[in-house]
Amino acid sequence: GKRLVAAERSIPGPEGLELEIGDTLFLATGARAAFLELATLDRLPDMAAGLAKLIRQLEAGELGEDASVDSIAAPSDMMEAARFLNRLELLPSDDARAEARLRRLREAPAAQEVLRVARKDDEWTELLDALSPKGELIYSVAQ
Repeated sequence: GKRLVAAERSIPGPEGLELEIGDTLFLATGARAAFLELATLDRLPDMAAGLAKLIRQLEAGELGEDASVDSIAAPSDMMEAARFLNRLELLPSDDARAEARLRRLREAPAAQEVLRVARKDDEWTELLDALSPKGELIYSVAQ
């Protein structure tokens, strides 16, 4: 079957998961949906750069004593991505940052599920075993 991967609201209206007349739905096969989920997870820290900056400013007390990180109204995945980006900036090199990003991606439940399914297939298992030692290099080049 297909999975819903995005929706576009044609007429401005309420946000949320309720479908409205005129909405455009984008469907993808399971494999494509899994790829999109992992690609989004991988790029989320970059998309949360503004939020990461705000968190740094709040934690440094640059925005006043009454302002705090707890007052930010943002989805939990965006907050996690922003905090991750802030941790990345503390790492000493591009290689260390790429390694941390790859580790985050590998630990994601969607990545674990993809690997679990791939390991059931002999050809995919052979390919994964062959590429595994070069995983960090492949990831860095693909970025």
